[in-house]
Amino acid sequence: MAVFKVFYQHNRDEVIVRENTQSLYVEAQTEEQVRRYLKDRNFNIELSLN
Repeated sequence: MAVFKVFYQHNRDEVIVRENTQSLYVEAQTEEQVRRYLKDRNFNIELSLN
């Protein structure tokens, strides 16, 4: 398992603004698993790093 740092905006429909970027850590094996895990949230995911 790896730990991914995910940068995101709270609202998927808004333009990305750096000052509003949030981050969270998710434990998963692949970036695809991270995106599936966060799919039901209204996040605009900018980047996922491991």
